[in-house]
Amino acid sequence: MWPFKKKTTPSYQPSVAALLDAALEIDVQECFHLEVANLLESSVATFWMVERVFHALPKDKHEKAGSYALELFLEGMKREYSTAEIRSLVGPLLMKRLDEYSQIFSSTESRDASQAITAVALRIGQRVTGENELHFATSMAIALQWYGSVMEAGKVLLAEDASGELTW
Repeated sequence: MWPFKKKTTPSYQPSVAALLDAALEIDVQECFHLEVANLLESSVATFWMVERVFHALPKDKHEKAGSYALELFLEGMKREYSTAEIRSLVGPLLMKRLDEYSQIFSSTESRDASQAITAVALRIGQRVTGENELHFATSMAIALQWYGSVMEAGKVLLAEDASGELTW
């Protein structure tokens, strides 16, 4: 590589950033008419939903998109949390919830995909609201409206990749 040649940024990065930004712009408290919402739990749940979009990509692209989204997410958390808090609170919570939600989201012989999405929506709702007895309608709204909104934004990235518009 010539030392003066300009390095180009892979075009998937702005698309990943746009997806993450669109997802994080959803005002969960207003959307679900909640008096109180744990905004850290909400942000972590949103990141999990965005990361699920990347599962529709081939593994190498999934890993690149996920790594870049994580980098952006943690960078964004610096506006609200100190570096020490990101290491001791945000990072561990993020990893714990990514694992928890992914385990709940998996379908098995005894649980189909609709049951899995309902179960993860219920758990996310409980975490965000702090309520153990979350109304089923609220859980379904989370599944359909919140997760659905993230998936709609994700379709843009997936369509761009399918049409060959993105460089990885």
